[in-house]
Amino acid sequence: MEVPMESERPLFNTGIHILNPLDTPLAKATIVVTGPARSGTTMLTQLLINMGFNMGEELDSNLLEDIEIRHAIRDRDPGRLKKIIKERNKTFPIWGWKYPATMEYIDFLGKELRNPIFIFCVRDPVATTTRNQMAGANDFLSAMQDALNYLGSAIAFTGKNHFPTLFFSYEKALLFPDNLVTALGQFLRVDLDEGRVAELSGVVSLNNTRYKLAGEASKFKGVIDRASWNQIGGWAYQEGREDPVELELWVDLKCVKRFTAGGFRPGLKEHGIGNGKHAFSFDLSPYLAKGVPHRVEVKHAVADFPLAKSPVMVYPE
Repeated sequence: MEVPMESERPLFNTGIHILNPLDTPLAKATIVVTGPARSGTTMLTQLLINMGFNMGEELDSNLLEDIEIRHAIRDRDPGRLKKIIKERNKTFPIWGWKYPATMEYIDFLGKELRNPIFIFCVRDPVATTTRNQMAGANDFLSAMQDALNYLGSAIAFTGKNHFPTLFFSYEKALLFPDNLVTALGQFLRVDLDEGRVAELSGVVSLNNTRYKLAGEASKFKGVIDRASWNQIGGWAYQEGREDPVELELWVDLKCVKRFTAGGFRPGLKEHGIGNGKHAFSFDLSPYLAKGVPHRVEVKHAVADFPLAKSPVMVYPE
């Protein structure tokens, strides 16, 4: 089953374009999925996972982002990112990840990755901008310029390199999901029969549950207001919701505990923080190795948003 090409059917626009296609099936390679936020990167990554590709060691269950790589990029730590790449290459012949902010290191990755393959997700910039405003972006024109700059960077990078690259339109994918699935199979040299294409096409959908949850989390507020070897405490609240927010405790980049912020503090209610039942406090020491300092974070369990003053270092007492 082949995707109709524009040269064969001039009036049929697939919204998909492949540059520098692979000559042989994959043996050793790294697949990088990126694009502006809300452009379909999670949807595309779920497709790859369902096709059998390893898209991360420990994934954020909502956004399907490799947590270790996300931290390295977010913390602007190319040394750590290089180390992760080296370790993954030793373990997996074919692996990859998805993260919109990957674009910040795209030139670095072009030099460091083994046989890189890039997939750029593209969405109507007006839709991208308005969706980002729903998630907390304030200025429409600045947010739209960011979306356009992202696409410009992808074009510039692709133009000066010769890596296998696929661009796809999010809007066209929603209209013709089987075309995206088939093109992806062809691009990665994966044989898919019609039944498998139909099955995988079910992954292609608009505004899936993961993004709805992440969008709600944009109204998330909270802070760590005390942290020591024996105790960590603070509060977390999501505007418009009185039920406790679910949080995660991370120690040295590993999730060690999931909990809710449901304790009552009179001061929270007095300051307009919901009904006041949004605090948390517990003994931190069971999650720490003795005698060494630790990096501790508390984050929204759904959308990976950190509390204010997170991360924090705690030291042996």
